[in-house]
Amino acid sequence: MNETRFDNLQEFLKRINLSHSMADSGILILNLDEVSDTVLREFSMYRNEFYEVNLFNQVKNFRYAIDGTIYDIDGEPTFFFVAPNQLQSYEIYGERDSASGYLIYIQKSCFRQVEKTSRAHFFKREYQSCYRVSEEEYQKILYWADLMHRESKSVNEFTGQILQSLLVILILKIKEVVHEELSLLYGRPQEIIGNFIDLIDKSPRLPKVSACASALALTPKQLNALSKKVLGKTANEVIKTQFSDKAKALLIQSELSVKEIAQSLGFEEVSNFSRFFKGINKVSPIVFREQKGANC
Repeated sequence: MNETRFDNLQEFLKRINLSHSMADSGILILNLDEVSDTVLREFSMYRNEFYEVNLFNQVKNFRYAIDGTIYDIDGEPTFFFVAPNQLQSYEIYGERDSASGYLIYIQKSCFRQVEKTSRAHFFKREYQSCYRVSEEEYQKILYWADLMHRESKSVNEFTGQILQSLLVILILKIKEVVHEELSLLYGRPQEIIGNFIDLIDKSPRLPKVSACASALALTPKQLNALSKKVLGKTANEVIKTQFSDKAKALLIQSELSVKEIAQSLGFEEVSNFSRFFKGINKVSPIVFREQKGANC
């Protein structure tokens, strides 16, 4: 199965057979019922160049994978936070029946202001993507999602500002519920390392530390120091780990052969890819895939 990339929301909406106008805020909120099962069943292996917040409840027989981490959802209230360029895929077994929830999409230009106001850390790679909460906690958050959805239906000159404000409140309310995940302080070092990781994700092959440092207007020594401070790893270790994670995601979430995965990551020889992968994960790509229950 080939990977799909969506550079903007309009491309994404066209793919899921929806036609929505967005307010100037760059925020789109969809009720789960607005996306058909037929589309969902065909939708997999994709990356978006925008942010997402997914609120699910009573969603059963649903498997969601983000960057190689698999989440089996079986009815419990769950939040997902997805940053640009993260690899997503999902499978649905059976009918949705009483499933409910919202899919919130945020353009990068809008997200900067929302992040600044809410101090939203959920989208950073240092934090997990999935949060399970109680029914009572979910209902408190759902109130604000409902309000956002209703507001998005009446587009006027103030809709964009209102949606941005409501999204900030929604994120702040979620922070009240899962506050234990916000122990890391966000600042300039984390922002730089976030940009560093984005560079790695978008690179067609293993990049050199010197090239990444130059792109970030840093020296290799400065990049290494920041990487150790924020992630506890050298810049070279981060590069290798990120490419290993990309490989694991493809091994778990796709039906591509090991050779095809190696080529997609810039390895001309499968043997070089296998050596690289095993050096980090202690098992070969084929064994890793078998352990995760995927088909070769």
